[in-house]
Amino acid sequence: MSLTEPEASFLHQKATYLPAYNAQLAVTEDQIIVHADVTTEPTDVHQAKAATDSIQERFGKLPKKLVADVGYSGREPEEA
Repeated sequence: MSLTEPEASFLHQKATYLPAYNAQLAVTEDQIIVHADVTTEPTDVHQAKAATDSIQERFGKLPKKLVADVGYSGREPEEA
């Protein structure tokens, strides 16, 4: 538990773990923010669904295209 930020989770950063938050942002092709959130979840696995649910609720439709890195898939990236 962090003494200075009790609500933060310990997230992996390089070779250590630090108390932090996981910020999420979804934008249009024109860089207009359509979703923003801050979580204490250490991974992005559940964040794409949360973002698309939020977008559908606010705008009444789902995005036509979703671009995200491998962290949103729930699988470890392949080693080079």
